[in-house]
Amino acid sequence: MNSQISGRCTNLILPQVATRTHSRDAMALRARNHLRNTGLYLEPSNYGEPYEITARLLADGEQHLLLRDGVQVDVPVRILQGTEDDEVPVAHAIKTFDALSGPDVTLTIVKGGDHRLSTPTQLKLICDTVLNLAERADGVNY
Repeated sequence: MNSQISGRCTNLILPQVATRTHSRDAMALRARNHLRNTGLYLEPSNYGEPYEITARLLADGEQHLLLRDGVQVDVPVRILQGTEDDEVPVAHAIKTFDALSGPDVTLTIVKGGDHRLSTPTQLKLICDTVLNLAERADGVNY
């Protein structure tokens, strides 16, 4: 049975969409042992404070594996993915794209783009994408 997402607008940026990418299976043995012994693993981040990973978080994630069965969406979805993203591999963006069914789902691969997509050209792409979706949603040209 497919999950369904409906509504007027969805997130432009699709955060970790409940897959096993960051599950116990994907964690390094040292991290898994630390999690088992302490109940908490602080995954280092290149962008600030470490991510707090708990056994409860992983167990909850196992209950929401959206991409396993696919997701029907009836709203526009835009996925912007950099080829140099060290946090989310391009293969994950493609897997997410393939799992989404709907009339208006687009995946844009940005050559050289990192996780933040923060060069002037990449920021313009993000702004243009958001504005295009907003114009379609409310009929106002921005």
